[in-house]
Amino acid sequence: MGIQYATKEGACLVESSGLPLQDVGKSLGILPMTVSAYFSRKWIVRCFILALAYFVAGIIGLSVPFIDSHITLIWAPTGIAVAALLRWGMSLWPALGAGAFVVNLWIGSSPGLALGIAVGNTLGPLLAVSLLQRFHFNIDLKRRRDLLLFLSCAVFGGMALTASNGVFQLWFAGVIPDPEVAAAWAVWWLGDAMGVLVCGVPLLTFDWARLKRSLQPQRLLELGLAFSLLIISGVLIFNGPVNNAALYHPVLYLPFLLLAWLAIRGGIAVASTAALLLSIQAVWATSQGIGPFQSNDVHFSLAMLWGYMVSATVIPMLITILIGELVESRRALQQSEARYRQLLSNSPSGILNYDADLIVTFFNTRFAEIMHAPEGYLQGLDCHTLRDSRVIPTMEKALKGETSSYEGPYSTSYSGVAIWISLKCAPVFDAKGRITGGIALVEDITARKQVEQALFKFKFFSDNASDMHMLVDDQTCIRYANRLACETLGYTQSELQGMSIPDIDPHFSRVQVQEVVERSKAGPISSFETEHSRRDGSLIPVEITARAHEFNGEWLCFTSARDISDRKALEARARRQRDGLAALNEVAALTHLSLQEQLREALVIGSRYYGLEFAIVSRVEGDNYTVLAQVAPPDSLSDGQTFPLADTYCDITLKSGDVFVTENMGHSSHSDHPSYENFGLETYLGAPVHVGKELYGTVNFSSPAQYERVFDEGDREFMRLLARWIGSVITLNQNREALAAREAWLQTIIETEPECVKVVSPEGKLLQMNQAGLSILEAESVEQINQIGLMAFVDEPFREAFEELSTRALQQGDSGSLEFTITGHHGRVRWLDTHVAPLRDNTGQIVSVLSVTRDITQLKEQQQKLELLAHYDSLTGLPNRTLLAERMQREQALSHRNGSGFAICYMDLDGFKPINDELGHDAGDSILKVIAQRLQWVLREVDTVSRLGGDEFVLILSDTRSASACVPVLDRVLAAIAEPITVSGQNRQVSASIGLALYPDDGDDPETLLRHADQAMYQAKGQGKNRYCVHGVGTPEPSLDDSERVH
Repeated sequence: MGIQYATKEGACLVESSGLPLQDVGKSLGILPMTVSAYFSRKWIVRCFILALAYFVAGIIGLSVPFIDSHITLIWAPTGIAVAALLRWGMSLWPALGAGAFVVNLWIGSSPGLALGIAVGNTLGPLLAVSLLQRFHFNIDLKRRRDLLLFLSCAVFGGMALTASNGVFQLWFAGVIPDPEVAAAWAVWWLGDAMGVLVCGVPLLTFDWARLKRSLQPQRLLELGLAFSLLIISGVLIFNGPVNNAALYHPVLYLPFLLLAWLAIRGGIAVASTAALLLSIQAVWATSQGIGPFQSNDVHFSLAMLWGYMVSATVIPMLITILIGELVESRRALQQSEARYRQLLSNSPSGILNYDADLIVTFFNTRFAEIMHAPEGYLQGLDCHTLRDSRVIPTMEKALKGETSSYEGPYSTSYSGVAIWISLKCAPVFDAKGRITGGIALVEDITARKQVEQALFKFKFFSDNASDMHMLVDDQTCIRYANRLACETLGYTQSELQGMSIPDIDPHFSRVQVQEVVERSKAGPISSFETEHSRRDGSLIPVEITARAHEFNGEWLCFTSARDISDRKALEARARRQRDGLAALNEVAALTHLSLQEQLREALVIGSRYYGLEFAIVSRVEGDNYTVLAQVAPPDSLSDGQTFPLADTYCDITLKSGDVFVTENMGHSSHSDHPSYENFGLETYLGAPVHVGKELYGTVNFSSPAQYERVFDEGDREFMRLLARWIGSVITLNQNREALAAREAWLQTIIETEPECVKVVSPEGKLLQMNQAGLSILEAESVEQINQIGLMAFVDEPFREAFEELSTRALQQGDSGSLEFTITGHHGRVRWLDTHVAPLRDNTGQIVSVLSVTRDITQLKEQQQKLELLAHYDSLTGLPNRTLLAERMQREQALSHRNGSGFAICYMDLDGFKPINDELGHDAGDSILKVIAQRLQWVLREVDTVSRLGGDEFVLILSDTRSASACVPVLDRVLAAIAEPITVSGQNRQVSASIGLALYPDDGDDPETLLRHADQAMYQAKGQGKNRYCVHGVGTPEPSLDDSERVH
């Protein structure tokens, strides 16, 4: 209503509570406007009218007092007050209080008593109206709920407050003695309640427009006659000339019939006004000691009077409420029926009504459209004559009281159109519960079935795709996700289809995804890489392709996400290998620096390669560990710092004899080592450094944080090469220091392995070369090289670059490096790394070129070795697990393309461990090498032999479709392995247990095949070893001890 409550500070205080007036008013809901609104003209007029009406009604009521001069049988002002506050607003309470105060002064009350009674007479109606408004009371009294609210809140609740306050004030003033308090309270409350009921209802329900409708000419005479009869009967009952019961008893209840008639024909306002006049007659007669309610028992008289007035008022109210509810129900029913008919006619579904003989009695327009038939054809149609009888059983079930349905193809009878329909039938009952026919709901689902079939095909291909497929709308919401997407990301399909792309891709915001969708509307966009987040928070790299298409005005983007984790792992491994080689090359180019600078720069390069903050080259002498060079955070380490060797990680490294690595020291077997307690380093890589054949110290890299990945063989090989380089650098430095005692000119020429130093004139003539260079070129002397020509040793692909490097040094004074190959005088090819610098005389002129060349053949071989180690077992030379996986995937692809198969044989040696434990690991390695050779001999070239580790091997038998085809090969394998092996001067014999799994019978992916073959191998071991078992079959052949068959 837009009500504003007055909150002006400093308002007058209520004496009894000590609270500001506006606070009290707000708690009662009696300040619904600003202070300025109180003084509007309309408000002042209404206040005057209310105060005057209250005063006049009060004077008239108290003119016939019942107890003292303050209590009367009916107190009309309460009805006036409640009606005025409900219709005009609660802001009129000052007029109400003023009228009550003046009335009580008028009858001779003291100002204090008048004020006390006025306060109660004001708060009572206010409380009643506040409660009525809170419960959404309707002043039209059209519902029984409104009548109950009016009786409970206004008649009983609010008037109980006025009666209690008024009687208390009279008792407190000494007007009413103690014994009469209860009776006075009852009379006061009943008087106020009668005033609210008898006077309040006509004032509440009075409405000019409604009164005019009720007093239309055709009703005016009827209502006037009824009203006149009511007045006349009231006069006869209450004001007859003779106070004789014989006269008024026959007509005592005639007014009720007249009131009922007035309520039915004229409404509640007319009826309640008539009840008010009748009540006034009854009160006046009873107060004058006449009428039917006069008795020697005052309480009996009051009870009869008030009961009569309540009945006269409430009965018309109940009648009008019931009639109003009945009319409203009928109107609602008519509207509902109209809506139902409209809905039936415009229903998107076809509706058919048929009788017990399956004769069509009703159908809507949509049904005729679905059946492709004119309405004249369908009306009265006998359903038994339908061309397609598949729907008849469903319709007949409804006639038996069952609800049934049919969904399937249907051929229409009129036009023979083939469609798909959804038919639902239910019985129709009459008023006695008998089945009179059936009703059918028909939908044409042809389009839906076509869409479902298309969706089924799409879902089939999508769910069996090797990539994650999703449909994304232009709001980035996922509308569809295939099975692989759900399995990969760890969500159910319903969960994933309730998410958006930013929920699974932390690198793309909603706006960025929308940009991709917009670009894809023009056609397929170039693939790009990103990451998807799984349910557990882990990220997987994916390659995305996307294309958008418009479906019924809505754009949907089809995205395909390919898991590229394996590719990224391979790329990361290759990148680390390249970085390692680059780092080694970078380290190798440090030889022109001092030893300390070389070591520190090498540690910087290694620290950058591994991403670890601590790097140390140490010198180990006895039990002491001395920091020779270091790279570490400030104030943490210093060169020359010494520690007890037993308290350092290098103690573990030296005991291992090789590279020692750990990514999480606290969870390793060395967590109790003193070094972990002393330094708290979680990540550590260390390798021993040898100078010549003697242990010199260690090189290590470390960090207090756990490493983000597991160190692989490439990391270990880098450490070995770096340690070897450091050893060579230290060796070189020691050699340089030894040579420093010789002649000064020998300081610029290094005559020790492995580097070549030479000086070349501007004309290209070799002026000086050390023995290392001569050895590299396989020449006897400098003169021999000059006779042949220095450039002749450089291989053809590198000559131009070599000449350009020398020219830049001579003409521009630039230094530079070059890797190239040479062919020695005796034909040996070497890889060299040369660093060229100009030599100047004392005038600054370039007189020659100095080059330092290092034989990096071994380094290149190590690079090749790294590549080899990535795919082959270092002991046997057989393919390792990585290459095995590639071979299995290749075989799977070939089998799928050619319609063939292959077999996986998981083999474990029997009796190998005792030999290995007895004769040592060298003997065991010899046996493994012999076994590897024998396996290669007995298998075909198209087959694969792989060593997984230890004494476990895996054989791939290509183009093999059945276990029987594998029997000759497996017999040869068992026979070859069982042959004696001479090791450490002794003849020893081992055997094998083999498990066989076939593709695709025993698994459609390599991992499953390996697992099934492994299970079959363990079954062979359990059945006596030296035999093979087929997965899911058992042991087709006994061991060779029982059958020495070799095919």
